[in-house]
Amino acid sequence: MTPALRLSATLFAAALIASPIASGQSAAPVTPTVTPTPNCEKPGDPPGTDATNLGKSAAAQRQTKWTTGMRTYLECVKAFVAEQQAAAAPARPMPGSRNSTRG
Repeated sequence: MTPALRLSATLFAAALIASPIASGQSAAPVTPTVTPTPNCEKPGDPPGTDATNLGKSAAAQRQTKWTTGMRTYLECVKAFVAEQQAAAAPARPMPGSRNSTRG
């Protein structure tokens, strides 16, 4: 056994002995968090294009309706994200504080 392999095996054994599982201690159960979803109605897939002259007016109306629906959906999602960020703001560490992970 090489010295590096012997050292690795020794460190692994020490970590295993010191672990809570090996000593009979159980870790605290992790409570899953439920992430809320936005209550926004998505307009679906964009309408197809019609090549006929008679269908151009109807196709333009469907496209306008879909575009309006998509804009409404995006505004709803943006509002939802802003609400979630505002709710999470108190839980985030301030930049420059001791608990901050950023440098």
